[in-house]
Amino acid sequence: MDTTVTWIDARTGNPPEGHPVLAATTGRYPARDGETPSSQQDFWLVIPMHFERTHRVEGADQVVHDCYLDIDGVVRKPFGSGSAEEVTHWAALPALPGSSVTVLQGAAVAPALAAGIA
Repeated sequence: MDTTVTWIDARTGNPPEGHPVLAATTGRYPARDGETPSSQQDFWLVIPMHFERTHRVEGADQVVHDCYLDIDGVVRKPFGSGSAEEVTHWAALPALPGSSVTVLQGAAVAPALAAGIA
């Protein structure tokens, strides 16, 4: 299966609310115990996330606008926001095999999975 991924610069546009996306994120790994800050390493990697226009931080009286959240609940802002980890680009997920959709939930999963594997 071939697919083309179109990356969108997160500084110029965001995905629709709640949509799952692939997000390229950048940041710095913290120094380990006994290491100097100069031993920190930069990273740039792709993680599945979803976009939220308004996100209420659980356990805090804080609201974050226009952010990306990963499966672990890490909140990331678009590149240039000054946060520790930022999203540089995002891309829509490719369609599931044999389908025109990127997400299936509940009772629709088993039949689609069986049809896509057969």
